[in-house]
Amino acid sequence: MIPPPPSAAWFAFFSLDLHQIRGYGLGAAAERMLVPLALFKMATLLEGDLRLRTACDLVPASPLRVERPARSTMPSVVALRAELPSVIAACKDLFAGSGAPTTVTFSS
Repeated sequence: MIPPPPSAAWFAFFSLDLHQIRGYGLGAAAERMLVPLALFKMATLLEGDLRLRTACDLVPASPLRVERPARSTMPSVVALRAELPSVIAACKDLFAGSGAPTTVTFSS
């Protein structure tokens, strides 16, 4: 099978639903952890070795643009990596102790 020719331009779109994160009802500390964790995952994907298939090395052609919320910017991987330990530590009471799995139950 002959692979298709490379595209002239690829676009990556990310959507982080802040209303959904708040809707989980986990509290402010968990929200302060989930948002930078999601941003960290996006940033490390884009700033790392982005090889989605063999012989297809992708490099962002321009800086990441944040559309909403207005006046928001994307923190760097370095800034997010520095922030994560403290926001995760602030949520330690939300995690199960001694490395056990955390069971989440939804009830309406």
